[in-house]
Order: sequence, then structure tokens, then C-alpha cells
Amino acid sequence: MDRSYYRIPVSSFQDLQNKINSFSLLESETRLFRGQSRASWNLESGLFRSLRDKGQIKNFYQQEEIELESFFKNARFSTWTEHSPIQKLSIAQHYQARTRLLDWSESWEIALWFAFYDNEERKERALYSIFIDPWDIFPEEYQEFPDYCLVRFINPQKFLSNPRIQNQRGWFSTQAARIIPPDKVRSGDGIPQFDKMGLIEEDPHFNFKITKFILPDFIRDEVLTYLKEKGINDNFIFPDN
Repeated sequence: MDRSYYRIPVSSFQDLQNKINSFSLLESETRLFRGQSRASWNLESGLFRSLRDKGQIKNFYQQEEIELESFFKNARFSTWTEHSPIQKLSIAQHYQARTRLLDWSESWEIALWFAFYDNEERKERALYSIFIDPWDIFPEEYQEFPDYCLVRFINPQKFLSNPRIQNQRGWFSTQAARIIPPDKVRSGDGIPQFDKMGLIEEDPHFNFKITKFILPDFIRDEVLTYLKEKGINDNFIFPDN
């Protein structure tokens, strides 16, 4: 099956299962999933979406610093302040702080729970699938984010011994905001512009690797019953609450 950035409507839960299983995985690839309760949302981090809606995208990195400072004031996480930037962002993101990171899972079932767990009436929800290669992943030895605006993936399971991350089989992708942080040198003609937001679906390197399944809200009860039988519920997703 061609992996162009597909927007695939789903007619039933069984239809979704069949379509997910119709994709083959190359030996070198990792397949990740993300569930979103609104099909209209792009692949944006919560911080990015909030600032975009307020017209404050230029404050992206400054606001992230404020979020992290507030997060690590919590005694539960204060010991993490000496960890690397990638590790700090990862733990903060996984406990609902707003950062540049976007959550993914190795499990389509976990991602499906995030698409349907709320009881709000929606017309459509979404399940994203993406195939990534080894060069799309931050090497384990990276301690800081490189100074370029590229989307890259992080596997926090390798450096965070955390039941929430392990149960969710969690990964993150970076938000490649087209913004130079204020403490970085600006020179030449390579200054990022604001004509594109830097969304992963806008990146020509990734767009052919992404599939977006459009999920009708009426399959919600069937989905949640299936997930409950699999042991996937609030207590499993958030075992340390």
C-alpha cells in the first residue's frame, strides 16, 4: 500500500482493525500511533496549539521555560532539575506539562484509548499512524536538542523507569517550530520564517509516512468495551495516579 499522507475514513471498528493490519512494516521501521479526540486538530503539541490560537507563537520557547519552571517546583519532580534537557522535557510532558513534545505510542490500542476516553460528543475523532526510520530518532547519547528546526523522535522508555511511560509504551516527537530561540545567534539567510508552522504533516520527509484514520464517534462504546477487555483503562494508562 502506498503510504502517502492518507486521510482514511473508517466505517466501523472492524474496518479500522482491518485497515491498520493492511500496512506492512519494514525491518528497519518503527510504527507509532497517536489518538486525538478531535479529527480537526493537526499534529500539534498542546503548547504550540495554545500559543497559536492566542497569536503568541513567537513566545514558544519562553513559555516552555515558564511551564518547566512551574512543573519542577512540585516536590515530586524536583529531583529531575539536574537531568538533561531531553529527559526533563520528557518527564514534564508525560505529566501534562505543556512542552514542544507530542505524545505517541507503539500501541494502536493505547492511542485509540486517548482518541475515545473523553465523553464529549464529537462528530469525528482521529487515529494517526506514522512509520519512522532509525535516522528519525534522537540517538541515546543526545542530552540536548540540536539547534535545527527538524522533527525528531524520542524513545523515553530507554531512560525513564516510569510505570506510566512503560504502560503507555510512550514515545515523543518534537514540535519543529519555525522560531529561533532568543539565546541563539541569528545570522545569514537561514532564519526560519513564519509562513509554515513546522507541523510534522507539513514536513516532506514525513508526510508520505503518515496515515490519518477518521473515526466516527458512534463506535466509541464498542471501542471502549474492546479496550476494557484488553485491560486498557484509566488505571492502566495512569498507574501512578
